[in-house]
Amino acid sequence: MSAPTSNQNGTTSALVVGTETTIGSTISSAGTYQLNLNVSNLVGGGTPDILEIRVYSKVLSGDTKALKDIWTLVGTQVVPILYTPVYPETNYLEFTLKQTQGTGRTFKYNVVQLA
Repeated sequence: MSAPTSNQNGTTSALVVGTETTIGSTISSAGTYQLNLNVSNLVGGGTPDILEIRVYSKVLSGDTKALKDIWTLVGTQVVPILYTPVYPETNYLEFTLKQTQGTGRTFKYNVVQLA
């Protein structure tokens, strides 16, 4: 097995609350991928930040993308580095963030290609 490589990485712009934002760009190359996301910017309190992490995929290349996975994070996180499950894909993979409450935050990310 080869060593993991960074497929794409960076820092998002400050998210617009209520708007879904793609992390990096969509992936159309076959491989096994994992998103590493730093959520240390999330804030708790009376009106905590709420962040949805979404994953989209296609079963066949001509399909319309569909939701494959979703997580909702509320407020400050005890563990600030999040690793998604590993996704083996042949056609399409897209990671998005949607902040639904709080102040729009920035997030550091790394999409790792494992194979």
